Amino acid sequence: MFDKVNKISFQKRPIPLSADYRPLYKIIQLLLVLNVCSHQETASLLKLHLFSWMMSTKEGMDKITQLIVDNRLEKIPLWRLEPSLNRALNFAVAENLLMQKNGKYKLSEKGKILVQDVLKDKELMKIEKTFLTTVGKKITEKKVKELSEKWGGK
Repeated sequence: MFDKVNKISFQKRPIPLSADYRPLYKIIQLLLVLNVCSHQETASLLKLHLFSWMMSTKEGMDKITQLIVDNRLEKIPLWRLEPSLNRALNFAVAENLLMQKNGKYKLSEKGKILVQDVLKDKELMKIEKTFLTTVGKKITEKKVKELSEKWGGK
């Protein structure tokens, strides 16, 4: 069958990669969440996963925004945990953008400088910044814990 094949060649072609899988994009998302939506610029891993999931699609952001406007946070559905977020957290800690202590993540001074630069740029991550500003600090760690108990864990 292959006796007439003399040579096989491969041509490298660019493959589009969703922004969700780009570590820098996820890192900036994390920094924004900690700065805009977290008390003392600190959040649990579970809260960071919730926000990452909420920001994964424009439709998701719109749905969550409506639940917040209607004051129906208890209707937030179960969310997925993303390995890409964990990788971004590891990179952010390694780059001293975040600090990890007692199971929580906190913005470092270096992270604060970077997030301020992102906030100053009116076009960069415009949709995400608008969403996070709308959410503000309305989703507390206590609320995240209550929502996660729907999973059956305590």
